[in-house]
Amino acid sequence: LALVAVSQDDLESAETLARQAVDKDKKLWMANFAMGRVLLARGDVDGAYEYLEKGKKTESRADGRDLFEEGMGLLALAERDVEGAETNLIRARALAPNTVEHVMSLAAMYEATGQWGQAATVLEAMAEKIGKSPVLSYRLGRAYENLRRWNDAAREYQATLQADSTYAPALAALGHLYLLDTSKTPYAINLLS
Repeated sequence: LALVAVSQDDLESAETLARQAVDKDKKLWMANFAMGRVLLARGDVDGAYEYLEKGKKTESRADGRDLFEEGMGLLALAERDVEGAETNLIRARALAPNTVEHVMSLAAMYEATGQWGQAATVLEAMAEKIGKSPVLSYRLGRAYENLRRWNDAAREYQATLQADSTYAPALAALGHLYLLDTSKTPYAINLLS
């Protein structure tokens, strides 16, 4: 539940839930991973490391090695170690190739480093495997927008809004795209307001 709250940017609930899980069983790796992810989302890299490094003894996906690799990748990204982040996130994806979270983290690393073509490639491959989702469509739209593929970006943002008409980031992104075409200014104003 803490990880779900992190994905929804509800860090207050995420931290409460993660602390409850850790307090219940301090050795439970998944609880420590969740707490580390919460602290990373809050910008506390050192605090996150204390929780995430507890997974270093894991050996396989069955005991959460993919989560350890993802956590180390996200820590490296927070510390601006792009090569380390990429290595760890690719390892996480190799251990659990169909895990959407690992793909999203790898794409986030490419986005943070301005490698929008790589981000688009990773996200497109995931969309082929699992189909589209609002968040996946939105992330693809962002990648396409940064690649100046305006029509593809608009199509992805519209797909996001068809699935969830209240998704504010997609409303803002589509509004921004419409502002680039002066004939669509009224549509942009409607979306942005």
